[in-house]
Amino acid sequence: MVNENLRKVGMESSRFAVSITYQEDESSYLRINDKGYRVYSFGIDQVEFGLSSGPSLPVKSLRKIASGGEISRIMLAIKQALIEYETTQTIIFDEIDTGIGGKTADLVGNQIALLSAEKQIICITHLPQIASYADDHFVVIKNTTEKNVEISVKKLDTSSRISEIARMLSGQPDSESALSHAKELLEQKKQK
Repeated sequence: MVNENLRKVGMESSRFAVSITYQEDESSYLRINDKGYRVYSFGIDQVEFGLSSGPSLPVKSLRKIASGGEISRIMLAIKQALIEYETTQTIIFDEIDTGIGGKTADLVGNQIALLSAEKQIICITHLPQIASYADDHFVVIKNTTEKNVEISVKKLDTSSRISEIARMLSGQPDSESALSHAKELLEQKKQK
């Protein structure tokens, strides 16, 4: 299921694998079929996630070969696979857009939107492709003074949402071309 979900977020050739191993330790008090196994604070299982980024490439340790963008998409694919077992009603994705952009960001945004049919999703993002999928859009404003840091959160109405998407696209919330593109982006998401 995870591998199927990876294809939906632009990792068509990738293959995800899980390796579970045990370290034998004859001096251990834990014995299974007369063999001793090392016990860690988390149990006896040594779990390693692996990834192959191409059909002919071997699976290698995820922590050694995956980029930030790949890790974000793998996490989303795992969450999608586990959604039916998830007991919590809210899932938070904090900057799942790390290391991605363009079409991949749109694919990720679409998959997050599909998850939102099952659970409440809170997604912190800097990418307009992902933000444009939201049902509700909030902006977080950070003001720093010499003595304090003040954070405020504001829910955006339709007009300010278009300006914010334009700002995310171009850095200029009043640019006519960025505003036009923002409107187009939001309109496309309504149709999906």
